[in-house]
Amino acid sequence: MIYNYAMKYLYSCLLLLMVLGLCSCERKELFSHEELYTAPTHISADWQGQSATASALQIRISGTHQDIHLDTLFTLESDATATLALLEAEYHIIAWHDAANVSFDGSLFHLSIGEDGLLREPSHFCAAESTVPVNPEQENRLSLKMYPQTRMLKLSLNVDKGSPELITGIEATLSGVAAERSVSGTTPRNSTTGNIRLNFTQDGNTLSAGHRLLGIASGVPQELTLTLHYSEGEPQTETYNLSPLLTTFNRFDVSGSTDMFTLTGKLSLYQSVEEAGISGSIEDWTPGTETDMDANGYADDADKADEHEPITH
Repeated sequence: MIYNYAMKYLYSCLLLLMVLGLCSCERKELFSHEELYTAPTHISADWQGQSATASALQIRISGTHQDIHLDTLFTLESDATATLALLEAEYHIIAWHDAANVSFDGSLFHLSIGEDGLLREPSHFCAAESTVPVNPEQENRLSLKMYPQTRMLKLSLNVDKGSPELITGIEATLSGVAAERSVSGTTPRNSTTGNIRLNFTQDGNTLSAGHRLLGIASGVPQELTLTLHYSEGEPQTETYNLSPLLTTFNRFDVSGSTDMFTLTGKLSLYQSVEEAGISGSIEDWTPGTETDMDANGYADDADKADEHEPITH
């Protein structure tokens, strides 16, 4: 009887030692030693030559390993450095700041929707995401590379036939616009999409509109619905498929040199001499960036896209 109890106790002790041994091996493999050390860690924002888009950032730090229970949020001035004493481990760090008409849920930025059902325009903002190790018993410097999360889209219509004075008003909407963007700088597939309104203004023979976007949604068409109001006759509404022209919109660099994506078209206006009425047509849609534009407002001919026939209602 005593022998049986002794054997059971010995067996239990052996099992406990085996479990502790396995945990110890896993811990040693992860951290290289049993005791975790702390290290001073300096955290700052790297704007990569850009001007800071906010005076302060929200910084969230969380441990990537189950033994590291750190998950903290703090505010850091955009040009300051925060010094923390962190345990040696790997950490996931996100940096972002508030922007007009944008909310953040911890992984995705979301555009707000206006009372008219259209996506509102975000202000320019940047964010950073990084997974970094903290090494023990040494100074650690974590520089968070801040990347733009928006890009400006500009549409320009150059009147090459007829007079721009024949146009009294323009109504325009663009569909297939991304309503969400991940903090890593991608537009998730199958994410929420929406429409935006483009407000055109006139400068000489050029009609132009600009709107800042989180991005162009993938898997859905981008269609420009344009209504021209004329000084006489009925308004004219056409819909143009701009999807092939916007395929590279989401590819832009941090330097800001390609921040503005331009689409330029030639607008021809025709006035009937037999009866009251005016009609217009847009040809030679040309994609590019602001640096591609020549003195006449046209992009380099090498980048010119084929003419896109309007989709009639």
